[in-house]
Amino acid sequence: MTVIVTKEQGEFVESFRTFLDQLDYRAHGLGIAWQEPEKEERKWFYQALYENGWTGVGWPKEFGGLGRSAIEQWLYIEELSYRHLPFGGLTVTSIGPTIIRFGTDNQKAELLPKILRGDIDIAIGYTEPEAGSDLGSLRCQARRDGDVYRINGQKIFTTAAHYSTHIWLAARTGTQEARGRGVSIILVPTTSKGITIHPLMTQSGGRTNQVFFDDVVVPVDQRVGEENEGWNIIMSALSFERIIPYGSVARWFDLTSRLRSKPRATTELLEDSYDLRAMEFAAELEISALFAERTAREIEAGRVPNVEASISKVWLSEFRERVAKTTLDFVGPEGQLGLGGDDAPAGGIFDYLYRLYPMMKIGGGNNEVQRNIIAQRGLGLPR
Repeated sequence: MTVIVTKEQGEFVESFRTFLDQLDYRAHGLGIAWQEPEKEERKWFYQALYENGWTGVGWPKEFGGLGRSAIEQWLYIEELSYRHLPFGGLTVTSIGPTIIRFGTDNQKAELLPKILRGDIDIAIGYTEPEAGSDLGSLRCQARRDGDVYRINGQKIFTTAAHYSTHIWLAARTGTQEARGRGVSIILVPTTSKGITIHPLMTQSGGRTNQVFFDDVVVPVDQRVGEENEGWNIIMSALSFERIIPYGSVARWFDLTSRLRSKPRATTELLEDSYDLRAMEFAAELEISALFAERTAREIEAGRVPNVEASISKVWLSEFRERVAKTTLDFVGPEGQLGLGGDDAPAGGIFDYLYRLYPMMKIGGGNNEVQRNIIAQRGLGLPR
């Protein structure tokens, strides 16, 4: 990819690649095909990163991080994304930095080392059945009762809740009329009495969850930031998660290009068409890299990349879907064989990605909402 880095940044990435090349992660079922790692596999990998000094890349050194730049953190995530290895997700890239900014001294001392070691995994609890993109209308309530909150309500599409230790919960502590000004962030252990987690299976076969809170009791000191100030914390957390890695689609593109040496297309016309599309995809992959790099540089400069991140999200999610459809056409009927099939090309990845990628246009912020952000904040258009 055409990414401009300094000599020091390049050496950092090469050093990390050398470490990963020497780490026998495949023996632990990681980086193989596109399977999501089990909880124990994920924990082993986090521990290996931690013990070798490869965690908290962008965190300040005083909180156990490496104190590297936003560019280096982005390159680090891209390398893990390309190899399909876990990197701690939003727990490391978003929630940890938000706790550094808004958490109490006790919260920092208690939570940050555990996040770096992989002892804590945190799922995002924002979306509700009637409060998707409009978080100001959420209804999950946390009622103050002395030194505790009593939480009642429901969250949906809470990805990772089934293996996470905590939920980063946006709950209403003020009136419904207060909308965003009446929301607080509370860190809720998933082992708390009264929590029920039900699976929601997606069309790709992956799992997300709906979570029910039935009079769940959580100490007030688990609230992050001031009461009813959760909206600002959510916005800050979002600013830390703006970089969307393109590494996984780059690996997929490389895999497809290698398959091209063994054509499976049914007609010569389709093969010629795929050659043309492959060249277009190579150019579009460069664009994906440049969008991601621009977002990282905005963060590096201390700015919140609202518009840049929205552009990158819309572009990459729709690019992935285009590649999925065209590649499945090229591979032919065999491409519909599912993951793990002995006769499936590339282990069945093409069928899986065809079913997975349409969801990317919705998850992480619906693309139509992102287009509104681009129009209003980027182009100055009216609501």
